[in-house]
Amino acid sequence: MKRILIITMLLFSIGANVLAVSDFNEMVLKCDFLYETGKYDSTIKELMPAIEVIDSGKAKGTYDNITESNIVRARNLVADSYRMLGKYTHAAEWYWRTNEGYFDGYASTYLEILQRISVIKGRNLNLRNLGYFKLLDNVPLLEKRRYFKEMIALNADRNVNLELEKYLAGEISLESLLQNVSKDNAIRFITYAGLNLEVSGDIAKAREMYTQVLSQKTDRIEALLAANRMGVMALKMIYIPDKMYGTVIKNVIAYKTSSAKLENTRLYSVKNLIDDDPSTTWVPVGKNSQIGQWVELSFDAPVQISSLTLTNGFAKNDVTFNNNNRIKTATLIFSDGGKTKISLKDTMKPQTIKVNKRSRTVKLIIDEVYKGVKYDDTCLSGLDADFK
Repeated sequence: MKRILIITMLLFSIGANVLAVSDFNEMVLKCDFLYETGKYDSTIKELMPAIEVIDSGKAKGTYDNITESNIVRARNLVADSYRMLGKYTHAAEWYWRTNEGYFDGYASTYLEILQRISVIKGRNLNLRNLGYFKLLDNVPLLEKRRYFKEMIALNADRNVNLELEKYLAGEISLESLLQNVSKDNAIRFITYAGLNLEVSGDIAKAREMYTQVLSQKTDRIEALLAANRMGVMALKMIYIPDKMYGTVIKNVIAYKTSSAKLENTRLYSVKNLIDDDPSTTWVPVGKNSQIGQWVELSFDAPVQISSLTLTNGFAKNDVTFNNNNRIKTATLIFSDGGKTKISLKDTMKPQTIKVNKRSRTVKLIIDEVYKGVKYDDTCLSGLDADFK
C-alpha cells in the first residue's frame, strides 16, 4: 500500500510538472525589480526566452496571464536594459519593433529621442517636432507657448506632466516648476526646462539644467538628451535596406567625449565627428592644448576594428586649419586595457590608421598637438571606424 501511494504521488508530481505553466505577469514584476536594482543582464536573460515563445505563438501551456500590456512592458524592459548597458543597437531595435507591433507610446518616444541624438546614415528620416520637441520649431516663442496651452487643455484629466507644460506655456516660472517637481519627474522636467531655456537664448542657465541632470545616477533616457545638448554624447545610427520595412537598423555606434567647447552660441559637439562635414569640428575643453582630453567609440559587442579614419584639425579651409591646433600623437585604449600609440599627419585630408584589434570600445586620448598660429583649440573634424 505504501509503495502504491509513493508511485501515485510520483506520477502526480510528474504530471503536475508537465502541466505547470509560468505566470508571465509575475515574471514581468520580478524583472521590474531586477531592472530597478540595476541587474540589466539578468532582466534580459529572464525575459528574452518568454518573449520569443510568445512571439512564436506557442505560449499556450507554457505561460499564463499574458496580456498585451505586460507583453509591452516586458519588451520595453528588455529595450531599457540594453540601453542601460550601452547597447544602443539592440535598444533601438526593441523600441522600434515594439512601436511597430504594438503602437506603444513609450517605445515610440524613446526611439524618437535616440534618433534625435543620432546622425542617421542610410535613411532619410524627417522627425516631426511633436510633444516637447515643438520647442525646436523655428517659430516665435508665443506660438510655442500657444501649442503647450493646447496640450494642457487636451489632457486636463490625465496630465501627469501638467507643471512642465504650464512652464512651457509661460503660465508658471522656472522657480515654481522646480519647487513643485516630484522625484519621479525631476529628470524629465529639468531636461526639457533646459531645452526651453536653450532655444529661448538663456544658454548658460540651460547648461546648468543639463549639468544637474548629468550629475544624477538615473535610468531616464532624458539624461542622454542632456548629454547630447552638452555636446558630449551622440549616436551614429546606420540603416540598411529591407524588403519588408524599407530600411532597418543595422548598427548604432555611441560617440562619447570628455568635453565639448561652447563659444557664444556655437557648440563644438562630438556630433561633428560623424556628420561627414569637414566645416564642422569637435573641440574639447581644457588647458595646455587639451592634452589628455578624449573621445570614445563603443559598440554593442566586441567587433574586429580594422582601422580608424580621421580628419585632423578644423578642416573647413586652410585658414581654420592653420589657426587651430591639430592632433600630432594620441593613444588608443581598448576594452581589454590594451593600448596603442598613433601618429597623425599635419594635413586636412582624411587619413587611415590601421588598428586590427577586437574590442567593444576604442578611446582616443590626445597626447601631442601641432600648434595653431592663432588659437590654442585642438580640433578633430572626423572620426570613423572600419569594423566587421
